[in-house]
Amino acid sequence: MGVDDAGVSRAEAPKEIARLKQGSGGDLLMFGSATTWNPLLAEGLVDELIVLVGRLSSVTDPSCIRDRGQA
Repeated sequence: MGVDDAGVSRAEAPKEIARLKQGSGGDLLMFGSATTWNPLLAEGLVDELIVLVGRLSSVTDPSCIRDRGQA
């Protein structure tokens, strides 16, 4: 699999990752959400998981931009 054809559908990801892990190509790095990596966890294909947690904000939600001094 080359750089040009590196895209894999979410449905095919577990099968493709299992295939790649059988080779000797080195580490695999993936960015995504729980929707993407939960099936990989279920298949036992994840060796290490680093979860970054941050504050969620939305300018469409006025409660997140109100003055902190107000109740």
